[in-house]
Amino acid sequence: GFDLELRLNFGARNRLIFAYEQERYVGELDLLDEDIEFAGNVFTGEIETALLIDIFEIKYQRIFYPVSKFLFGLSGGLENYIIGLMVRSKDLDISATSSLWLPIPTLGISGIYKLGYGFSIYGELKGMGLAGMGEGGWLPVPLQLIISWAGIENFYAYHWSGEMGVKYVFDRFTVELGGFYHQGALKIDYKDENKRDYFKSENI
Repeated sequence: GFDLELRLNFGARNRLIFAYEQERYVGELDLLDEDIEFAGNVFTGEIETALLIDIFEIKYQRIFYPVSKFLFGLSGGLENYIIGLMVRSKDLDISATSSLWLPIPTLGISGIYKLGYGFSIYGELKGMGLAGMGEGGWLPVPLQLIISWAGIENFYAYHWSGEMGVKYVFDRFTVELGGFYHQGALKIDYKDENKRDYFKSENI
């Protein structure tokens, strides 16, 4: 996977951030015990699978300076998840992909503490969740109507991520060394009792 980010600074305190993240998980299965039907195709024998995750994010960040060596920022935005599953048959030379689009609003907080001599400690925590009425959530009436119109009985979706590390700044160049953790889940129960979408991921 990889992550691209573009930051537009409006003065010293305001930022508009655009980001794109791509993740690919690929696997193989030597021999199916029985044929499977996926996305309108029947697969048999040896197959390849891939989990395709694309995330488009836009967020606004406000920077604060409580003390001379420490600054922190508050952010809010929208992350658009496109989650796809690809199955390809080696024997039949056919492939099919099924995708799901999920926009999730996010809130976050980040901070940097300057140690001196160009070194700093940085960290960021962000996330958000949504839940349907049956999952203990509360939704405004317009959103309830849209969900009902889409044929969804109930759902929940959440994700959060944290990052922490050390950075070194030399003139116009920055080097960072840190750790990243991400967890997200999605479950959709449709009014059709035989249909459900479920997805959960955890990355370190």
